[in-house]
Amino acid sequence: MTANPIGGLPDRPLTHSDIRALAGHHSIDICHPVYQLVDDEDAIISVFIGVGEQVHVLIFDPEKRAWVKVDSTGSWEGLTEDVGLDDDRLTEQIEAGYDEDEIEPAGYLNDPLDGFAANLPQEPLTAAQITAIGDRGFIPEAIPFTRHKSTDRYVSFVLAFDEPIENRRLFAAYGYNPETNTWEVAHSLDVTDVERDDEAVFETLAEHITTWITDHYELSELAIDEEDVS
Repeated sequence: MTANPIGGLPDRPLTHSDIRALAGHHSIDICHPVYQLVDDEDAIISVFIGVGEQVHVLIFDPEKRAWVKVDSTGSWEGLTEDVGLDDDRLTEQIEAGYDEDEIEPAGYLNDPLDGFAANLPQEPLTAAQITAIGDRGFIPEAIPFTRHKSTDRYVSFVLAFDEPIENRRLFAAYGYNPETNTWEVAHSLDVTDVERDDEAVFETLAEHITTWITDHYELSELAIDEEDVS
């Protein structure tokens, strides 16, 4: 994909599979759904996307059958910089193309951590994949936690997430649900005002993700990298 965020997008709303594919693209730093259709949760009509040194909000125009760029701003560095997107312009564009009862938040505006989970592959992750997650600009750290012995793939990990809209830092533990083949937020904490070296944060996350794991897996199947989160 080029620096043009609209280039290559289909002439229809995006599906969650599309979002996952975009999020996994080597040139895209972040891709989150913003709004979706009420009658079709797999029809995403607005996305927040970071490409190169720019962050963009895109909306699908139902009359033109095309994606349009609503606003763009320079990239941000976690909590040190306000992303600076114009919420009023987004609202105006949404109202111009859709009735209020046609759309609903698709995950990112109300819950960025669930939005991130929707971007993950529908399978356990390798250590290299989790390392790559930690290399993204808005994620200061990603830590593997629990792996399946038979595949050596991780079914849980912990990350720090710099949320650019409200300038928050969140810590979250993610677990892979083998029944639904999806990633879930097992527990999260807002640590915006917490000291960076506060070990209680990781201890709390480790406790909650361990409880989540025991509800979804036989512990004999797993190896827990406890030293990584202590």
